[in-house]
Amino acid sequence: AAWTHTQGDSRAKIGRLLVHVALLPFLSVALYAPFRQWFGAGAQGIERWSGPRTPLSDYMTVHGLFLFLLATFLVIETARTLRPRVQRFIHTPLGEMIPTLKWGGILSLVGLPIVLAAAIWAWKNDYQSVALALPLALWAGLLLLRRDQTPNQRFALLLVTAGIGLTLIAELVTLKGDVGRMNVVFKFYLLVWTFFSIVAGAGLVWVRARFRSDERRWLWWGVLAFLVVAAGAYPVIGTLSKARDRWPDVANPPRTLDGMAFMLGEAVEAAGSVTYVEEGQELHLADDHEALRWMQANVTGTPTPVSYTHLTLPTTIKRGGWR
Repeated sequence: AAWTHTQGDSRAKIGRLLVHVALLPFLSVALYAPFRQWFGAGAQGIERWSGPRTPLSDYMTVHGLFLFLLATFLVIETARTLRPRVQRFIHTPLGEMIPTLKWGGILSLVGLPIVLAAAIWAWKNDYQSVALALPLALWAGLLLLRRDQTPNQRFALLLVTAGIGLTLIAELVTLKGDVGRMNVVFKFYLLVWTFFSIVAGAGLVWVRARFRSDERRWLWWGVLAFLVVAAGAYPVIGTLSKARDRWPDVANPPRTLDGMAFMLGEAVEAAGSVTYVEEGQELHLADDHEALRWMQANVTGTPTPVSYTHLTLPTTIKRGGWR
């Protein structure tokens, strides 16, 4: 932004650029100093993930709506780029074309066979989502190198490449001590959704402008509408599925805005307890319910409760002492 919006000769642009580059890390450290001082990470490093990989069906369920928009944008930009080059390729002898290849063309010729071979290997070794994401990342990355891209389009392609790259990382590594790879997928996918949603919003405007006079646009809009409705159904279907998966023995869960009511299980007057097993230990949420009610009645202010895992309390304390 500093380079683009600075008026004058190159010396003035470089000077302003250096000032911005110097200010960015300084302000980042200074403004986030309290966070850096008090931050503590529970992770103990990363390790290679060797557990179950994300099936392609699940990958498309999570990212399919965005990928449909992004893939359409990539196809349109690719067609705009290749149309004049294909014409030139048809009318230019190969010997004259090779010396004029740019970096994008060289990377395409070298990288495409390598990426395709890697995608085939990934598919055969049960990395289905990697087999899809790897070519997409290369595709967006190559379009990023085009010289005639506007700054907005280049930034959008950068976000696409980064987002797809994060989904690749989630398939390969995990945090040591994590519950499977729950936090890696959860946190990375939140970033991916942010990146994809920004690009999809802008891409929808660009695609709409391209499709304005295309007779097939109604088919594309129909597919998009179906995907939007399908994604919009998740808050209802996903909530019920999650509740059944987490507490399969609760046949009649409470339907209320009380966020603690689920701890007692059935929506009946006789209080029970939701029970589930974590790391081989049976946990009864009625005990947590009792502790929270005691805190609401006796604790003043808003102190931070500290949670200790694998802590065994005497039954007398668990059932009513709570000190």
